[in-house]
Amino acid sequence: MVPITPRGSASGWVPGLNGRPKNYAQEPKAFARRSRYRTLVDAKQIWIYLLGGTRLRLFTSSNLYSQMTFTRYVVLAAIAVLLVGCGINNIPTYEEGMKAKWGEVLSQYQRRADLIPNLVETVKGYAAQERNVLTEVVEARAKATQMQIPPDIVNNPEAFRQFQQNQAQLSGALGRLLAIVENYPDLKSNQNFLALQSQLEGTENRIAIARRDYIDAVQVYNTELRTIPGRWWASLLYPEAKVAQTFTVDDSVKVPPKVQFDNTQQGVPAPDTNTGN
Repeated sequence: MVPITPRGSASGWVPGLNGRPKNYAQEPKAFARRSRYRTLVDAKQIWIYLLGGTRLRLFTSSNLYSQMTFTRYVVLAAIAVLLVGCGINNIPTYEEGMKAKWGEVLSQYQRRADLIPNLVETVKGYAAQERNVLTEVVEARAKATQMQIPPDIVNNPEAFRQFQQNQAQLSGALGRLLAIVENYPDLKSNQNFLALQSQLEGTENRIAIARRDYIDAVQVYNTELRTIPGRWWASLLYPEAKVAQTFTVDDSVKVPPKVQFDNTQQGVPAPDTNTGN
């Protein structure tokens, strides 16, 4: 497109980045008359040159529209960078990480449940008289595996508490089952039992690691929801985000064991409290 000729110019020169017209040698007076106008135009051209990295022509409606569009893109890009730096994506990122850790917890608990039937059958072959303990393990496993886990269990306090309680009962039953093995030397030396016991111990270690990783992920996620600016982003963009549940110590573990010394039951006389002569 043909640039608009500045008023009073017969040659149609357009100021360049150096401020000199092409016919500077022929029209020195015209150049002097336009010094103030040239300064303003060159300032605009330098500013646009710095922003875009290329020289942009002025004085046309199409170029002015292009400059406005380019400036708008620059502003939008700056705003996007600012929002990313302020943590606008932290909540969904932390939530996905937490769900991945929870999936690992479920996987390890299922691995333990798959080992229990073979373990029970092996123990039954050597300690069939321990029927009560074996039945307790089978029932605890059935209760843990038959629970319907809702998709929002990490945000559902009641469902999460029930899940943790079922798994704690199964852990207690397994502990009692392994304790009675000490009374059966033949069972302790059985190769099948030793292999199952080793796999079970490894699975328990994996469960502990998975629970620890999940607790750490929940801590990061909940902290983001409860602090600023995460709280602002949650109210504006993620209103469905809720605080996640985490594992707690079982109540039976919190209570310290009671120790009583009853000397009368052991045939030892109680100490004489009378100090008088």
